[in-house]
Amino acid sequence: MCGRVLFVDDEQNVLSAIKRMFFDSEYQLFFASSGKEGLSLLSDTPVDVIVSDMRMPEMDGVEFLKLSRDVCPEAIRIVLSGQAEIANIMDSINFGAVWRYIAKPWNDNDMKITIHNALDLHQKNQERKLLLSELAEKNSELLALNESLELKVAQRTKAINTQNQLLSLIIQETEIEEFFRKSCSILSPCVGCENLILSLTYGDNTVLYHTNEPPESLKNTLKEKCSQTQPFHKDDYTILPLIKNSSTLGLLAFTTTNKIPPEEYDQFETTVRAIFPLALSQHKAVMDAPGMISTLDDLLTKL
Repeated sequence: MCGRVLFVDDEQNVLSAIKRMFFDSEYQLFFASSGKEGLSLLSDTPVDVIVSDMRMPEMDGVEFLKLSRDVCPEAIRIVLSGQAEIANIMDSINFGAVWRYIAKPWNDNDMKITIHNALDLHQKNQERKLLLSELAEKNSELLALNESLELKVAQRTKAINTQNQLLSLIIQETEIEEFFRKSCSILSPCVGCENLILSLTYGDNTVLYHTNEPPESLKNTLKEKCSQTQPFHKDDYTILPLIKNSSTLGLLAFTTTNKIPPEEYDQFETTVRAIFPLALSQHKAVMDAPGMISTLDDLLTKL
């Protein structure tokens, strides 16, 4: 097991003994002869385990271990001290978050086992922290997915309700003017329409239905592009071709008070391009009926 261990003791013979004890280990060992030196080292090199003596000049073990929590909060802390310093050891446990106590003089085998277990605990703590982080991330993703699904369901429900209302109008209304007037009140809330214009072309004639009078430039554009098959834009207007059986029956132009979210616009476009052509094809058949009757009369006369 690899790991980084800091030993802090003001007695050089103690540090030398520890170096000899771990000379063949795979640990990365760091040594400091004072609490101040230990804090300086920690600021540059975070470690996994800190082993500190209790009785040191200038800064004792209790203060050092307490301050080390600010510099290296995740390190496992161990006290190395004599039996006569039990009171200080209790303070270090309370303020320095000490995990274990090793008495001087120590048993080499016990020391090695304690350091090994401390490093193992540190590794498990890191793994637990990583798992909790991953779990929090997955929970966040799941929450976002649920919110997205709820939004899609709400948008789809709104689209279906709109389609049902328009289909009901097709069944109930015989006058296209009345159908369009009522359709405006249904469609406007979907996208916050400021103005809605329906352009129908019959031969050389273009019929416009609208909530507000459109500008002349838009009227000309609707006439010129009456056979357009792809959505396009003109000034502040979005224009959707209304297609049935590969034929453009009309153009629907609209402006909105607010920018439409892409997912809501997709639902709106799907609804409009599915339902309006059905109603307009029926209207076109009614509008073309006089001409068809006249043509049939001519054919019958010739027969």
